[in-house]
Amino acid sequence: MNGHAPGGLRIVRPANFVTPASGGLRTALDELGRGYRAAGHEPVLIVPGATSSDVGTPQGRVLTLPGTELPGTGGYRVLADRGRLRRLLEALRPDRLEGSDRTTPRWRANGSGTPAPARAGTARDTVRFAALGTR
Repeated sequence: MNGHAPGGLRIVRPANFVTPASGGLRTALDELGRGYRAAGHEPVLIVPGATSSDVGTPQGRVLTLPGTELPGTGGYRVLADRGRLRRLLEALRPDRLEGSDRTTPRWRANGSGTPAPARAGTARDTVRFAALGTR
């Protein structure tokens, strides 16, 4: 453990396709973050947006990185700048990395030594794994 949260883990969750108006995924990630905080962990959510921001919320820290907008999707964006994301992850020094959907790149942890559990496709599955105590 990197020692970020006393007795807890810094859990960093890069997630694509999350917007202020998105529904199920955003809601599931929010609830998961709140649960991690309640359990004494330090959750950090990284989402794509139009501009950068760093905000403390009830679900934990939410970092927004400029993301590439996908045409025809109503404003959804993806974390496409691998270099920027990799530098951010190095600076955050997470104890765990969790992908929230199938589109979150597996390269996020390559060579970092940080445990990066594979999640079965959606935030719903992430919530189910967390409820079962699987890391």
